[in-house]
Amino acid sequence: MDRLANLMRSRNPRSIAIVGASERRQMWNVAMANLEAAVSAGGVDLHLVNPGAAGANDRPTSPSLAALGAPVDAEPSLVGADRMIGVVEDAGAIGAAGGK
Repeated sequence: MDRLANLMRSRNPRSIAIVGASERRQMWNVAMANLEAAVSAGGVDLHLVNPGAAGANDRPTSPSLAALGAPVDAEPSLVGADRMIGVVEDAGAIGAAGGK
């Protein structure tokens, strides 16, 4: 895949994984309302990733990006700076958009 096509995947995502998904995070309900609207409109798969929670907002969570079993087009992260490098590495390992 060429670089432009890869970048466009992240600009027009069809699959989104929220890393660090948790109902305890500030602004979570606002973010989820917007994401649920995109999912309801169709064409967007939403995945929640949190190794420490079985679910959030009545959706199951995956323990990692790798556990999703497929690349995603966007992976916004709600984790702290100390874990961000690991998230970026994991996203690259599964072929997430915006990588090489």
